[in-house]
Amino acid sequence: MNERELWTPDLHQLNQLRLTWDVRFGSRASIYLGPTANYLLSRRKDPESGLLQTSLAPYLWINHAKAGHTTHQFWGGLTAGVRI
Repeated sequence: MNERELWTPDLHQLNQLRLTWDVRFGSRASIYLGPTANYLLSRRKDPESGLLQTSLAPYLWINHAKAGHTTHQFWGGLTAGVRI
């Protein structure tokens, strides 16, 4: 995954678990809604601060970041949409 760069050569991997509830409208359309668990593994250095971190997460439930080690970040969210 690239963040504020055309190409990110370092490890920067977002994993998501989504559990959605779907409601059908007719035979071809539906809406869905549900929680999302986000887990980010990263060795990307922020170009502005030089620290191993990301600006992707709006807030963090878990943030394991040590100098020179892979950063592990976990946060929750919500997913919703329309399927046609």
